[in-house]
Amino acid sequence: MQIMEARGNGPSYPAQGTNFVRATLSYGPLPSLLERIYGWQSQKRTAYDTGFHTYTLEWTGSFIKAYVDSRLRATLDLKIKGSGGKSFWDRGKFPSTAFNVTQEVVVENPYNGASPAAPFDQSALYTALFSFPVSLLRGSSVTVHS
Repeated sequence: MQIMEARGNGPSYPAQGTNFVRATLSYGPLPSLLERIYGWQSQKRTAYDTGFHTYTLEWTGSFIKAYVDSRLRATLDLKIKGSGGKSFWDRGKFPSTAFNVTQEVVVENPYNGASPAAPFDQSALYTALFSFPVSLLRGSSVTVHS
């Protein structure tokens, strides 16, 4: 789970420079079979490395949202329960078989019987150590609140 990730390239870089930030959720039933759900947002006239920003993750049993500075525009907005909600297993559209290193194996749903938010509903995730690889450029700062 990456709340914020960005490149250090300047805003004129054609493949998302410092004027873009992204949020990503990675999960899957096998190390060789991962799904990545991501979203991004950008700024037209400035870059994210020129000032302080608040990167927020809202995580409930019904939704996961990530946003920068304001809740009005989400970087990532996933509905898990209710109308239009979808489990992460269903979102992944995993095949029935896959190669795990050198052999073909049956892909089983490791979240079977869990809530639709699995694997992001495990109590272990709440106490896990999250790392924030950050490059501080031009006087930017990072604050992590738990």
